[in-house]
Amino acid sequence: MTDIDMVHRLRHCRLIALLLLACVCGSAFAQDEVRVIPKLEPTKILIGEQTTLSVSVVAPADREVQLALPADTLVSGVEILGVATGDTTMISDRLRQIVYEVTLTSFDSASYTLEHIAAIVADKPVEAQDQPILMVGTVPVDLDHPDEIKDIKPQWLADFVLWDYLYYVALFYALLSLIALLFVSVAYFVSRRKKGAEAESTIVREPLRDPYEEAVEELTKLKDEKLWESDQVKEYYTEMSDILRRYLKRVYGFETGEKTSSEILELFRSHIGRERMYDDLSRILTTADLAKFAKYRPEMGENVGLLSASRAFVEEHRPKVETKEEDKDKKEDKL
Repeated sequence: MTDIDMVHRLRHCRLIALLLLACVCGSAFAQDEVRVIPKLEPTKILIGEQTTLSVSVVAPADREVQLALPADTLVSGVEILGVATGDTTMISDRLRQIVYEVTLTSFDSASYTLEHIAAIVADKPVEAQDQPILMVGTVPVDLDHPDEIKDIKPQWLADFVLWDYLYYVALFYALLSLIALLFVSVAYFVSRRKKGAEAESTIVREPLRDPYEEAVEELTKLKDEKLWESDQVKEYYTEMSDILRRYLKRVYGFETGEKTSSEILELFRSHIGRERMYDDLSRILTTADLAKFAKYRPEMGENVGLLSASRAFVEEHRPKVETKEEDKDKKEDKL
């Protein structure tokens, strides 16, 4: 082996040694960077009181950190009431500090060494080096003066505040007013209905006039008005047609209000017949329709003649008035 080969081998060995040393030192340095620092304040409490365990975790800022504590009991006799994440502070360009606030309590008087305080940094558990001590004591009792020992205090009653009850008072009166309003409304409508029924019972209904007398009076009035002379032919024949329609309804019970003239004539023909002035009624209604729609303008003589024909039609179909003797004879015949 030449001297040159020996020099190269020595260089390679030095380089490998330097690399191994760098890895070991780097790992140790990184491990030294991660720290879990617990701090208990206060360290002495009485049974049932609470204390706060502050756990500061220092780790590289690019690593995930999670506090790792038991579910509800830190050590036997010391219970965990809650865990809250406090401040996160950058302590250098590479390191950050996360503070966790752990609330503890105990119901047994003793001295407790707080173990199992750890954090998980980049999926690796890191335990705290320090283990704080919690002292839990009992309430001191002076046995030399038993009269100073107090019993459990009774339940405190809240002070009476009127404002707290105003809502319920207002709600009560609003409900009472609604019930009263409902009662008054029902009484009012019942009273109105009763008065309306009494008023209807006291109304004296006038007896219907004789259809013959009514028709004759209306035809006489129409004749005296002489509407055709004032160029009111349409109104004249409309009134004449309406008089005959009402007369047929009252005498024979025909529903003539919404029917056409041809429908009325068909009713008359089928129920009364053609022999009792059917042609006159047809001429009157047909002429009235033509005049109402301005399709025909009757002469002066025809106006008077159709009015006379209407009067004759009314006379022909005048209801028969039965005397008391005839009515008596009919009743006897029925018996």
